[in-house]
Amino acid sequence: MVMEQSDLANKISELCLNFYNKLPNGNKYKASEWTILSAICMQRDTDKFEIVSMGTGTKCIGANMLTANGDILNDSHAEVLARRAFIRFLLHQISCVKDNNSDAKSIFQLDEKSKRFKLMDNVKFHMFTTSTPCGDASIYATNDNHDEPDTKRVKLNDTLPDGFTGAKLMFDEDVEDPMEQTEGKIRIKPGKGDRTMSLSCSDKIARWNLVGIQGCMLSSLIHPIYVETIILADGTPYNQNAMERASWRRFVDAEKFLEFPFKLNKPKILIANNKMKFKFARNDKERINPSSNSIIYSQLPEKMRPIEVSVGGKRQGVTKKHLQSRKAHLKISKIELFTEYMSILSEFSELKSHLYSNAINFDDLCYNDIKSLPKNEYCVQWKRLREGLLPNWTTKNENLSNFKSYFCH
Repeated sequence: MVMEQSDLANKISELCLNFYNKLPNGNKYKASEWTILSAICMQRDTDKFEIVSMGTGTKCIGANMLTANGDILNDSHAEVLARRAFIRFLLHQISCVKDNNSDAKSIFQLDEKSKRFKLMDNVKFHMFTTSTPCGDASIYATNDNHDEPDTKRVKLNDTLPDGFTGAKLMFDEDVEDPMEQTEGKIRIKPGKGDRTMSLSCSDKIARWNLVGIQGCMLSSLIHPIYVETIILADGTPYNQNAMERASWRRFVDAEKFLEFPFKLNKPKILIANNKMKFKFARNDKERINPSSNSIIYSQLPEKMRPIEVSVGGKRQGVTKKHLQSRKAHLKISKIELFTEYMSILSEFSELKSHLYSNAINFDDLCYNDIKSLPKNEYCVQWKRLREGLLPNWTTKNENLSNFKSYFCH
């Protein structure tokens, strides 16, 4: 029996909020602090739901803090943390394919023909959030109910629309005011003084709807994964048209460039009406300061540190003496996820030989090599999209990706 959309939104919202409330670190925010919560919920069959990743956060580091070691999180917005924690969950699920322990039964199975891990047919994923994603999804007027909104160009000194984003227009946009509220544009997250290099959550979610939420690295092992729905908590200020425009509609021409198994995903945008609110949501009376801390969860065995608390892109509580050591790394940092990926390849020799020539020294591979792998269809598809549809998309310096994994150390 198919669940009604409103029931689905309420069920997932309740599940996510109740799950967060039970986290051991979930109540460590000050009375004046607010944050955003996002999560990925896995659905098996029609009636089995479980939280597989979760993140809270509102912060980003500036361009001057970017490192070439992959050891610090550039973007700690909740949606991004939930997605990185989801990648960690997927890596663990792949590693469980070879585990004969019935308690570790994986959601994947190895397809010998394609040399990729195939997601079980009865598994789906949903995204939940307690705030409209920053960037394009946050630009709207309350009376904006038509299907294709006209482009609006609102400056800061004009009357602001009901939905407003602090994300700035790209560097190469020919505008006087980078805060101009123009719909449909790619934007950069704001930073204090030092501008960030992180795209808005609206833009990142749009990318996940084009080439999958699993990312480039995992695409060498699995086919793209798309979320079925994006669900907002009850009471979240939002606009249906703006959410759809930001998530996929502004890039509808992408269908001309994408080839199977990639597609333009069009997730249902749902909002819960179960009266359940996130207790640390922003309000104008008490919770007026964005928290610097983030809570991150991946569905993993307890011994693998499934819950982490971060600040400034690293683990909270690490002493100054160890701040530059591995002890300060979050398990969802690039270098740690890369290390787990390399460990998996070492376990599946047939995949390793399929992806990499024997002439290549496996131990010499760096993160950038994985991201530009010729046999990775993600790389091909994203290049076509960049050239044909998204020429303004940001490109990070390749020198920031030339680090090796700890598996090779």
